[in-house]
Amino acid sequence: MDDPKIYLLAELTVLPEFLNEVKAALAEALVPTLQEPGCEALFETSREDNPYKLVFFEIFSSAEAHKFHLEQGHTKRAFSALEGKLAEPTIMTKLNVL
Repeated sequence: MDDPKIYLLAELTVLPEFLNEVKAALAEALVPTLQEPGCEALFETSREDNPYKLVFFEIFSSAEAHKFHLEQGHTKRAFSALEGKLAEPTIMTKLNVL
């Protein structure tokens, strides 16, 4: 496999006073992301025991598709909307799927 799929798990812990604002900004990026060529899945949820911990599972058909995603205006706006609103650094895990 020259360009395997990219599986990502991202965890964001949002400061409580910014939760609704952050959720709204991320929601604006959801549909455009799902319409991108190479985006196979994007799931958003929060932890049951901590509603301020947002969890995202993303699948891209290739590294090139993920790179394309990171270059899009809606993605950049979403990242910008997070600035100063997180309680801790984002945990980003690239998963190896067998």
